[in-house]
Amino acid sequence: MGRFLDADARAAFKHAIETIENASAVEVVVAMRRQSASYRHANVAIAAALAALESEGAILKGRFLAGVNDEQWCDRRLLARIHHYTVRRLRSEIEPVAARDFLRFLFAWQHVAEETRLEGPDALPVILSALEGFEAPARAWETEILPARLKGYQASWLDSQCLAGRTSWARLTPPTTAANGNGRTRHVSPVGATPIALIERRRAPLWMALAPVSGEAPISGRAQAVLDCLNARGALFFEELAEAARLLRHELEEALAELAALGLAASDSFSGLRFWASTP
Repeated sequence: MGRFLDADARAAFKHAIETIENASAVEVVVAMRRQSASYRHANVAIAAALAALESEGAILKGRFLAGVNDEQWCDRRLLARIHHYTVRRLRSEIEPVAARDFLRFLFAWQHVAEETRLEGPDALPVILSALEGFEAPARAWETEILPARLKGYQASWLDSQCLAGRTSWARLTPPTTAANGNGRTRHVSPVGATPIALIERRRAPLWMALAPVSGEAPISGRAQAVLDCLNARGALFFEELAEAARLLRHELEEALAELAALGLAASDSFSGLRFWASTP
C-alpha cells in the first residue's frame, strides 16, 4: 500500500490499522474520524488504501455507531467477535432457567406454595381462571387440585359458581375405547377418572368448538334414550327426565353417569358430577 501514501498519510494509516487491531469498534470508528480530520491532505490516499483492504476482506465498511451517518470502517475479525458476543448476550437473555427455579415459579403461579395459597370463596374465580381448559380426573378437582390452592376449600363454593352461571364443567377430549373379550368396543374410564375441565360458561361454545372430533361413541340403550330426550326437549330436571325416558331412578342415574363419562351430557351444577365421581 506504500505507493499510494506519502509519509504523513502512511503514518496516519499505520496508526489507524493499529487502532483497528487493538481497540473496540467504537474506538475504531472514532479514531478514523479523528485521523481524517488531522490529515485532511491524505484523505484521498487513505480512502484508496481502505478500499484496497476492503477488497482483500481485511476490513468492512458500514454504520457501526448509532446516530453517526459518516462512512465507518472496522476490522473483519473484530466485527466477527462483536457479533459473536452480541449473539451470546442475546441468547443468555432467553436462556432457560434451572428446573428447580421453573418449578418454584409454577408453585407460586398456581398458588400451590404455602405462602401463595389463596383463601375464601372470592378467590375461587382466580384459581379457575388459571386452570381454565385444563382437564383432570373428575374426582381430583375437589380432593387434590382446588384444596391445594385454596385454604379451607368447601364444595359449596364451586356449586355457587356453577349455579350463578359463571362456571361450567365439560369433557373436552373424546373418550378412548378398548376391545373387550368379545371383540366389541367398550369405554374403560369410570366417571371418577373421566377428564373434566372447568371453564367459564360464556366461553363454553369456544372450548367445545376446539375439542377434537371423534367417531360416534357406542352407548347403552338407556343412555341413548336419555340423550334422545335431551336432544328433543332440551335441559330437563331429574324427575322430568325420568318420566320422559321412562326410567327408574337408579337406571337414570346410571344412564346420566354414562353420558357424563362420554362427554355427551352435563349439568348446571357440580353436585351431580361430584356424586358420580364419588361412586365406586
